[in-house]
Amino acid sequence: MRTKGNKLTIFIAALLVCVLGSCTREIVAEYGYVSVSVSTDVHIEDAATKSEQLPEASYPEYNIALYKEGEQLWKTKYDVFLSDVQFNRIPAGTYTIEVESCTEAEAEAGNGRMRLLGSEQITVVAGRTAQADILCQMANARVTLAIDPVFAAELSNTGASVTDGKRKISLEVVDTDHVLDRAVYYNVGTDGTKDLLFTVTTGIISLDKVKAFDVPVCAEGGKWNKVTLKNL
Repeated sequence: MRTKGNKLTIFIAALLVCVLGSCTREIVAEYGYVSVSVSTDVHIEDAATKSEQLPEASYPEYNIALYKEGEQLWKTKYDVFLSDVQFNRIPAGTYTIEVESCTEAEAEAGNGRMRLLGSEQITVVAGRTAQADILCQMANARVTLAIDPVFAAELSNTGASVTDGKRKISLEVVDTDHVLDRAVYYNVGTDGTKDLLFTVTTGIISLDKVKAFDVPVCAEGGKWNKVTLKNL
């Protein structure tokens, strides 16, 4: 036989289930999902001719970050984002998603490497999935240094040593017709420029002494900047 106390307990329990159920539905309704696809454009124009292009392999691990009103909410690896729901389930609102192949610090470590960067603004609606298709393009400047073949014939076997004030780059003379060039990368953004001053030190066979001279370069972002060293 049920008592009034039992009926009251059942009623309260049912009420709690109803309330908690509605709260759960309300919380879920405040969240949406993000689906991100990434593509890369790894062809860069020659800064001098505007016509030559250089294909380069993209890097396997990208970083992906979520921003709201300029504040970074989280940053992780792209493969982690794809496999962990805590990153692609976010509150409704407007966000910016940024994807990069490497950080700015990594892009200038040693001789550096190409940095691919892309972003897109998305609006997340409760209970729906927002799609972001992000194209990553080169966000720094590639500078290659080479020695003119005529000049190479005048150099000793030491080739040339080049410094930009922060990094040293060695250029090796393989033979009189070929020089093993080096690529160096600078963080200037996609459309920015940076004034560089390379100091070149070489051993001149005919002069039997070391010669040093400066080569100014304006590096253009998103492009392959070629510098050919000649005997002035």
